[in-house]
Amino acid sequence: MSYDERPTAVYRTTISTIILELLYVAGAAFFIYVMLYCDTDALWVQIFLGLIALMALAGCIYPLKHRKDRIIVTPGHLSIMNTSVKKKDGKWSGTKKAQISWYDIKEIHSSLDVSVTNRVSITKQIFVTLRNGTQYCIDPDIYDVFFLELKLKEFLAEYGRKR
Repeated sequence: MSYDERPTAVYRTTISTIILELLYVAGAAFFIYVMLYCDTDALWVQIFLGLIALMALAGCIYPLKHRKDRIIVTPGHLSIMNTSVKKKDGKWSGTKKAQISWYDIKEIHSSLDVSVTNRVSITKQIFVTLRNGTQYCIDPDIYDVFFLELKLKEFLAEYGRKR
């Protein structure tokens, strides 16, 4: 294995996805418990609680498929699994694995998305912009993006200028 291929850092999603899965399963178990031990004879209450429990279990599927995802940093490239890519035409599409040379990266920046619908949610997304205009977005639902942006910028400063 050459110097450019040895991993310097590996960022995993295992802890965050396991916590999300446990929260969804605990929510489903709570609603199943309430459904079974509810004192009401109203069928619509039982069906409503059962549907909420099923929706909580269905929410567990998204983090489950990202359990083995990794962001791998080597001196030669940045490898991101299951990311969204925005081409020059402006359309976003999903890709299984992106392997990006540090030299091709123009910048790494973040964006805070504040949405107010029925609740306030603040989401931070990390974007990796290449010199050719292609943009990659790191999913904030499966990675701890608050510290990841700073680390990736440090790696870009270290490895991006070595060529």
